[in-house]
Amino acid sequence: MTVIPDKSGSDSGRTAIPSALKQAFSSLSEHISGFQLRDKQLEFAGACNDTLTHSSTLLIEAGTGIGKTLGYLIPLIAYARRNQVRVAISTETRNLQHQILQKDLPLALKALGLTSEEFRAEVCMGASNYLCIRRMHRLGKEIPPDRAEEFEKLLTFHSENSIAMRTEAPVSPQLWSRVGRDPEDCLGRKCMYYDHSPYFLARERWRQAHLLIMNHSLLAAHMESKGQLLPEFHAIVVDEAHGVAETINRSRVMRMGPAELDLLARSGLIQNPELLQAVDAIKKELQHVFRLEPGYRVRIRKGLKLSLLSGFMEACRHTLSMVDERMEQEEDLFSGDEDKMQSENMLELQFQKNRLNDAIQFFDSISLDEGENHVRWAEGNKAGIDLFAGPVQSGPFIRERLIQSMDATILCSATLKTGPDFNFIRQGLGLEPERNGARTESRKSHDDGSNEKSVGPRASNASDVPGGNLNEEAPYYPELEDAFSTDFDGLARSDVNGNHEAPGHPSDQDASGTKQESAATVPAVQELSLPSPFDYPNQAILYLPASIPDPAQNEQIYNERCAAEIQHMLGLTGGGCFVLFTSRKSLKQIHDLLRNYLEESDFPVISQLDMDAGRAIREFRKDPSSVLFGLASFWQGVDVSGDDLRSVILCRIPFQVPDDPLVEARIESEKQQGRTPFMTIQLPHAILRLKQGAGRLIRGERDRGIIAILDPRIRTRRYGKTILDSLPPARPVSSRRELESAYAELWESAGTADT
Repeated sequence: MTVIPDKSGSDSGRTAIPSALKQAFSSLSEHISGFQLRDKQLEFAGACNDTLTHSSTLLIEAGTGIGKTLGYLIPLIAYARRNQVRVAISTETRNLQHQILQKDLPLALKALGLTSEEFRAEVCMGASNYLCIRRMHRLGKEIPPDRAEEFEKLLTFHSENSIAMRTEAPVSPQLWSRVGRDPEDCLGRKCMYYDHSPYFLARERWRQAHLLIMNHSLLAAHMESKGQLLPEFHAIVVDEAHGVAETINRSRVMRMGPAELDLLARSGLIQNPELLQAVDAIKKELQHVFRLEPGYRVRIRKGLKLSLLSGFMEACRHTLSMVDERMEQEEDLFSGDEDKMQSENMLELQFQKNRLNDAIQFFDSISLDEGENHVRWAEGNKAGIDLFAGPVQSGPFIRERLIQSMDATILCSATLKTGPDFNFIRQGLGLEPERNGARTESRKSHDDGSNEKSVGPRASNASDVPGGNLNEEAPYYPELEDAFSTDFDGLARSDVNGNHEAPGHPSDQDASGTKQESAATVPAVQELSLPSPFDYPNQAILYLPASIPDPAQNEQIYNERCAAEIQHMLGLTGGGCFVLFTSRKSLKQIHDLLRNYLEESDFPVISQLDMDAGRAIREFRKDPSSVLFGLASFWQGVDVSGDDLRSVILCRIPFQVPDDPLVEARIESEKQQGRTPFMTIQLPHAILRLKQGAGRLIRGERDRGIIAILDPRIRTRRYGKTILDSLPPARPVSSRRELESAYAELWESAGTADT
């Protein structure tokens, strides 16, 4: 088996590669036609293996083409089997989850000599994705005639699928919203359908799994539940990690709007007319105070003073006392504690009590001025005014609930660095060096009976181990116990003050050999960046047209010039193009300017204004001359390999919307700490998104085409060089003549290679 050296020229061999790891990857040639093992894939896998072996944290940027999914799966599976623990993978997109489960995991298991029965994996999804049988039958009693046929399809679907899920159900989102599982309307074990519940059947499969695969939103919910939502796992790989901090932070933002207020007043066993009137009144006052059109928002810096708020709060408290009184009455009807807690009435009363307490707490908080690391705002929608409140950033929360709760954490993506370092990602994850100093604590082993985190994998209770017991007599892989382990630690490690130490430095340990960790709780973090093995100068052209004006000076002329450049590129490539925008408004304006040309040229046009992302990508793949006008969801996680995608046009640098209250609050926080927020927040975020967008084009060694950036600021502003230095090293051109010549050369060289 030959190892193919990479063309990047960077130093490989920084990490010792255990022999069993090399053997596992070498065996992939038996299962993948034409497989060639690359130095960089081995280095990636070695770094992951080293992190798992030494119970540490790794930030690793792996350019497209490294083969990172197999690169982390093989050592992760070996770690789980060696230590008899459950592990997890979190992703941003559903596409990657399916790729892992259906394509990469079977290959990784073959490489390790395992079967899918010996190592089981499950995709975990949020509760609302699963059918609730009780809600379905309840709806069946009141289904309108015009929905009867659709409802019959649902019944048939359920009869054929024990774990019926939204993604597969042949029904509309409107119908599913009335039959999907709602945690606020779930009776748990008391439900007569519990033994057949798709959600609880799925949870049992999660418990039996060795590997849990989830998205970042479900991971955030698991963290919010303090690790109670999913079965316990001991190590995690966070793939597509460039967006995980933002996903977790936004999941912690609470909303209180017309829908939540109506649920508060109109649902539950206790109906209080006083609360119903108070809710209607407070909704009207909020509309009068804010006067916001749908989509517009305003920050709430000072305590919200509403004349009718005291009456609303009093109605909530009165209803709460009524609920408590009814719960006491219910208790008298049951003889045992189990019966009490499992009664349908008691459960519904508890849900109603939770909603009332949440509302009281929310309005108590929003009546005060904004606190540190807290932001609130109001936003208009068609039904009225939504109020939002949440943290400005969640770094310490992520550090405590995720990274420090794991034996090992690997965070990887094709785009983590925003220039020469990982500082932006580290800040979002709470891994930034503390400014106020830090004391140290030992990380003790569980052998002494303490509750502190051990250096090695935590022992599992037999009842929680997948399948009840993972200890098997037959070896699952000949060399896993020894050859997957190595004492060599060759990655750069940073301490809490940002100082770098050599591998195995004595300061990592106390006198007893126990690893030390900062109690300001910034753990030691390893960093590694591996460039893509693709030959970008000969596969891709970076087109930066010089004739487009700054959109801030004249947006109409900017749009017209953009439309002209897009028209020229479509004529050059014959379609096969993603045209990506940062706003619906911009998409509509430029699409309208191109409408006549597109109709006359007979290009199949797909617009995200007309359909969701899933359908849009399916339509795009039907015709190689398709043109897709896309928004945020197409800047990442979309994979179209081969010649079907021949150009990606990015109309603007994707800076965050400055009036986003979360962004505004973060900018203020950076200024208060003496930093320059444009350089520490806004530009790094834009670079990550631009790298993701540009990365849609080259997904394989035979891919080729044009990456066009139509925002002139990348040429005219000082920060433009920082952005360009972060992008793949494609061949730069700035005129149509150069573009045409370079594009012709791409296809000529490709034709020569094919022959």
